[in-house]
Amino acid sequence: MGGSITAKVAKLATAIESHWALALLIKATFFAGGFALPAWAVSGMHQFDQYAPLSWIIAGAAGLAFVVIGNLVWQWSKAIRVKALFDARAMASGSLINPLDKTFEGKRIFVNDFTLPSLALIDDKTFIDCEIIGPANLFWPAGNMASEIRPPRFDAVYLEPGVKFFNGITLRNCIFRRCSFQRITLLIGADSYDHVKHHEAVNWMTIRPDSQANLSLPNIQAEDSDTQSPEEPESETRP
Repeated sequence: MGGSITAKVAKLATAIESHWALALLIKATFFAGGFALPAWAVSGMHQFDQYAPLSWIIAGAAGLAFVVIGNLVWQWSKAIRVKALFDARAMASGSLINPLDKTFEGKRIFVNDFTLPSLALIDDKTFIDCEIIGPANLFWPAGNMASEIRPPRFDAVYLEPGVKFFNGITLRNCIFRRCSFQRITLLIGADSYDHVKHHEAVNWMTIRPDSQANLSLPNIQAEDSDTQSPEEPESETRP
């Protein structure tokens, strides 16, 4: 029994690997043809003979650029189609709440059902006595407010200035009163860190900036003490 399952898994892995290799080969051939075909076509035109082989290279580069741009457009359109598909599924599944409302009171908010995959943003909402349920990563910039947060504690990650995130939902101008955050990880930016750094409900998963400063101070002092030059002995005075 175990041997047959292992054999099936190995066969499936081999099939996936062969299909992946075939896809890479086709893609490489496609790009190579985008360069080779225009170069070959120009080489057969006698009016460009005086510029050869530069004319061949320019024609090949132009053809390759056309192929690359076409591939980017296709990838972009494919991403739009995928987002539209997931949006349609999210709206078809429905929800007990209307995400277009401005105020929610005494509701159980499933964050992943509250936003669309193509627009990961919760903007200008007020939540009162609500349960905010994940799993979800919520980016918490300045402008949001929370008071009387109820248990359980939630995880938080400090984002260094200039660091971007791509896998999460942004909160903007939202108010939370007597709410709980369950299976939620907050991404805290530098502009809002001072407002939440000492909150008892926050479980920091990363080293906080003020902790880093305290940790680095003894090392700097130690380095300074090591780099101090020893006192030179006093020179003897000769008569």
